[in-house]
Amino acid sequence: MRAVAVRLLYLILLRVPGWIILLARSEASKDAEILVLRHQVLVLRRQVGATLERPAARYKGDPHAGRRHRHPTARHLASPEGQTEPRK
Repeated sequence: MRAVAVRLLYLILLRVPGWIILLARSEASKDAEILVLRHQVLVLRRQVGATLERPAARYKGDPHAGRRHRHPTARHLASPEGQTEPRK
């Protein structure tokens, strides 16, 4: 219980000065921070979009590139050999 109280006190002492500083800042500095954060989000979205658009064939050494992995189902696990007959 004491550790929780110490942790709570630590978080309060950490956050309150930040809030006070934030209240004292000018509107111009807040606007500048918003612009920087928007730019960072835009850059991250571009990076994520670039990785999602790349073809799976970039892994040239992988013979299974681009194929989806199938998870075993109950039907696969229930058969004696662990496999079923091919679908028609």
